[in-house]
Amino acid sequence: MISLKEIMLAINRKINESLQMNVDSKNLEEEFERPSVRTSIDNLKTSAFMQSMKERNFIVRIYYFSKNREKNKIELLEIQEKLEETFFSHLKIKGAFFIYIDEIVFNVSDGILIGEFEVMTLEDIINDINIEAIEELEIKTEVIIDNFVKIEKKEQKEELGEGFQMKYKFN
Repeated sequence: MISLKEIMLAINRKINESLQMNVDSKNLEEEFERPSVRTSIDNLKTSAFMQSMKERNFIVRIYYFSKNREKNKIELLEIQEKLEETFFSHLKIKGAFFIYIDEIVFNVSDGILIGEFEVMTLEDIINDINIEAIEELEIKTEVIIDNFVKIEKKEQKEELGEGFQMKYKFN
């Protein structure tokens, strides 16, 4: 299973590589230095998909705080383009687990560039539902109505009624 922490760390690592800047996932109310980047996972919804898969849907938000809060139009456009390039392919989380991002939406609010994209993941749920049931089992047997038959050093008898016994012989 992939944890949300692993997803967030992969996102932060990818942003760090692209922008050459430290990325954190602290609360937006906490103090920060400019320029800086913060990320969050919001609106998480987890459900079972056909009782064999765990489906997660959530929004990833990226907050970029520019060097200068007032004069930042060009800087925000440059960062927006870098983030577009960073996430417009796939995001490797761990092993063979990838997230594909179809769309990134950017807005500027109070001088902060906010990028967001939706993520949907599916993972196998390990439970007895995933184990295939046997539809047909073929056993070669020979039924003998007699006194007894030994099966692999074990005697197996089934009462059929007064005076009769059903015995199984496996070939």
